[in-house]
Amino acid sequence: MTPPDVIDRLMGLRPGDFLSDLRHERPAVRQHSQGSFDALLNVAQAADLSPAERDLVALRVATLHACAPLVALHRERLAALGIGPAAMDAAAAGPDANGATAADGFDARTVALLRHADLLTLRPIEARPEHLHALADAGLTPAAIVTLSQLIAFVAYQVRVVAGLTLLERSPA
Repeated sequence: MTPPDVIDRLMGLRPGDFLSDLRHERPAVRQHSQGSFDALLNVAQAADLSPAERDLVALRVATLHACAPLVALHRERLAALGIGPAAMDAAAAGPDANGATAADGFDARTVALLRHADLLTLRPIEARPEHLHALADAGLTPAAIVTLSQLIAFVAYQVRVVAGLTLLERSPA
């Protein structure tokens, strides 16, 4: 068996647990899911996005999906990066909560990142080229824009894995 991955840790799975055994039946899925997590979140720099920027976006996406385990994970990671609770709360609430603006603690770049997370999470059908131009105007490189979009999609994938495992965990044996 392979060592526990981030989903195992979030779900509290241990070797020999039904869900752990079930997940180990598809080792390639586990391996590639963890590889994606590592590539998007566990590297010092990913396409000009800082670790804090990536985890703030991941926190926002997890919050939008109301996925408590992922919210807790990204809050923990942000705390380890020295990000305070107020910034985490602001990211979780979103860039436009209660009339929030860049002056409320985030620079224009972070606001653009969080707005893109909202767009792709809540209204992906509304995404247009001008939204990508807004990211470029905020200083993101084309590679950073691609990585940002991959990160948003990946966190949504993790949400679905956690939700599915939670349903299986709660189902009668």
